[in-house]
Amino acid sequence: MKSLLYVLLLNGLVISPVLAKKVGRGNLTPASARTNVPAPGGVLRTSDIPEVSNPSGEVERCDDNTKMGNYVSLGFLHTIVDYPQDIRVVMRGNLAELILPRYVSACTKLDFEIVSRGSYSFIKAKNEYAFTPDNTDLNEDQLKVSSMDEKYYSCMKKKGLLTSEDDINREKAESVPGSYSGGATKSFNIDLGDRSESKYIAFGSPNNTQYGSVYPNREVNDNPNLRPSEWRCMAYENLSENGTRLFTSEEDSAMQRAYRACQSNDYEEIYSELVKLKKSSVGNAKELIAVLEKALDSARTQEMNEIMKKMGEIEETLKRDSDGNFPSEDYVKEQADKYLELTKRLNYVALQPSIQKINELLQIRNEENKKEVDRKIKELNKLIGSFYEKTEKNPRFLVMLEALKAYALTDQAYGVEGVRLTSKYYSQVYKEKQDTRGANISLKQADEYVVRDIKKFEKDVLSDWNNDYLSKNGSKAPIASTERDLKRKAEQLERSKQSFLKKESEFEKKLCGRNYAGQISNPSACQSFLKGRSRRLAAFQKKRNRSIAEMRNMGERRERYANNYTSYLEKREMEDDGDGYSGGIEEFYYGAYANDNSSSTAGGFDMNMFNMGQSPYTMNNPFGTQMQGMQGMQSMGGMQMMQGPGMMGSQMGNPYSTNPMMMNPNMGYQMMPQQQMMRPF
Repeated sequence: MKSLLYVLLLNGLVISPVLAKKVGRGNLTPASARTNVPAPGGVLRTSDIPEVSNPSGEVERCDDNTKMGNYVSLGFLHTIVDYPQDIRVVMRGNLAELILPRYVSACTKLDFEIVSRGSYSFIKAKNEYAFTPDNTDLNEDQLKVSSMDEKYYSCMKKKGLLTSEDDINREKAESVPGSYSGGATKSFNIDLGDRSESKYIAFGSPNNTQYGSVYPNREVNDNPNLRPSEWRCMAYENLSENGTRLFTSEEDSAMQRAYRACQSNDYEEIYSELVKLKKSSVGNAKELIAVLEKALDSARTQEMNEIMKKMGEIEETLKRDSDGNFPSEDYVKEQADKYLELTKRLNYVALQPSIQKINELLQIRNEENKKEVDRKIKELNKLIGSFYEKTEKNPRFLVMLEALKAYALTDQAYGVEGVRLTSKYYSQVYKEKQDTRGANISLKQADEYVVRDIKKFEKDVLSDWNNDYLSKNGSKAPIASTERDLKRKAEQLERSKQSFLKKESEFEKKLCGRNYAGQISNPSACQSFLKGRSRRLAAFQKKRNRSIAEMRNMGERRERYANNYTSYLEKREMEDDGDGYSGGIEEFYYGAYANDNSSSTAGGFDMNMFNMGQSPYTMNNPFGTQMQGMQGMQSMGGMQMMQGPGMMGSQMGNPYSTNPMMMNPNMGYQMMPQQQMMRPF
């Protein structure tokens, strides 16, 4: 039993038990009266009944009714009881009790025998009713050679308790006193030993019955060593369709739970059972864990496919209509909430368990197992990255993001993007040589990249969504806040320039200063410093260009917010009947801003300064007019070499000029080519 279930679990995972054909209230016509007609329920014909050896060594035929006694089959019991499923065994401690509910007792007087062998208890039933020529249609000689089924049939016929179809006439039996019994029970002890082994019960049915097998027990029938040797010509059956277990050991209980979990193919149920098994000390835990992990992978794949399908359906509903409008805000929010929940579920079901598995594999990776470990990690990388791949290449996802942006649904976008970034970076966690997965990174790096990018997304993208939404709905706050940020950024840019110039000047004084003889104190250090100037300038210029590009982007956003607000006012004016207030809520609260929002100045801050070719901070010369005298780097980092006794350095101007901005013209900077401004996102 145990080994069979293991095989089913390992190979099938989801198992549909073979349903045995149930025997109804079978036809009671005796076999002798129905020639060439199959007996009900697939009864064994005489030619099918095997020969067996009794303890004395004699060979006997199992159709010898005189040696079979009056034992009845389980099929017979199912015929005479009201509800066959009520034949059951109840355990009370070590005491088992067989319970037979109300049944037709006319022509029936049941007695039970019990024997135990190993993990099984066997039970058989005999009909002790005294059949005579008076209560049957059989004479003495016929009674001696007839089977119990034939005797019972003849008795019921004599009493008029059969229908024309030879079934029990229950309506008539109800009216005849003594035709029904209130039930029968049989109690017996079960030796549970150390409780490490499960205990089962099987019913012995005679082979020569005309009732077919109900729930055959193949384990016992196929193994002579399991069944009692003194019970001959018996076929063994379970009392219920799925077997009858009197006592369940811890191992079998765990196996039973694993079986149910596998049948469900439900991720949560399988995962819950897997967690229990990993904490358990039960003897078969290792085997069951392997089975459940395989089942969990199957359930995970199925749920991932379902989630992706539902995501696609939601994306499809958020498209613009023929007029270019998105669905209503309430509808988009409802669908976005559903999408976020699906994303969270995907993260819980697929991403996080796979990341944990990668972590475990990396910890055990060594020279001996790295090939197999790397193969498993690659499979996990692919699974983790599937969501990022889906969103990155799917235009429907971008349309959905546009819908979220239209209504500033930032909470939903933040949650989705967090999982998307997790999918992106953790799919690159591996140890092999770099391949199509991208640069291989560590788990720590993946975590840092997710945190870095989600902060940037929140700061640069979601704040813009909010401001865009607010300005479209009558708020000037986004305009004012962007102007303040823009002004602050410009001030930072100016301070960084001044700081760079000051540092360059100070180091030049320090490294290229002259001694009392007019010679450079440290020509080697000075030369090295001057040669590195172009490199430092290029790095500073690159950083400065990024800041200027960001400022230009901020300026564009500010103009967009201003246009949004202007459109809002125009719409309000068109809708206003002339009697109501047409300003925005904030204007109603605080009054209008002093400056016209359509001006090129914003809060006194000149926006035109960031236009290419008009900025006082010239793009290809970050130092503006103050550095115009510095026209070109000379050889050896700007030092002019002169011939003269006792001189190794250059003839330089006064490096200690009182104006730090006015360095020697011969010490000028090599200007960087103008760089194209790029939006940072």
